[in-house]
Amino acid sequence: GGVYGNTTNPSGCCTLSLDDATWTIHLQKVPYSITSPVYEAISGNTTLTYYATPFTPGSPPADSLCVVWGRVKDKHGNPYVGAKVSIWMDAYPVTFGGILIDVATKSVVYTDTLGIFEFSDGIYYSSSLNPSNLKWKVQVKTTNWLWEGSVTVPSQGSWEIEIP
Repeated sequence: GGVYGNTTNPSGCCTLSLDDATWTIHLQKVPYSITSPVYEAISGNTTLTYYATPFTPGSPPADSLCVVWGRVKDKHGNPYVGAKVSIWMDAYPVTFGGILIDVATKSVVYTDTLGIFEFSDGIYYSSSLNPSNLKWKVQVKTTNWLWEGSVTVPSQGSWEIEIP
């Protein structure tokens, strides 16, 4: 036994030479969802096929909201699991449809095993708020680093934030 690693070719295939045994196989491709780990008994020439499903953000609960999502990666490009991601309004006062909104509230989520986070409850479009040039503050916090930025949330159902 041992630990083996390989990357796939452009067709998504890879070849490993393994001894006959039961192996634990971990598959990873961001932003795809793959059931892992997989336990496989290998004997002789064995061909295994696995399928990956692309990550797709959910639908917002209302037309005036956008599902904001993104990926957090370490300096090597690997997914950062469990990073804390916060988003909040960077203005006061803020109204939506003439109603005052509590800007002190932060929405907080954590990255999953693929390093993906998703504010599935939805974030108000910047253009639907008063002031309409409102920027949202975004903060990503891990055990090793902190990143903060300001974004304008577009008027669309979902939007991916690029985290440097």
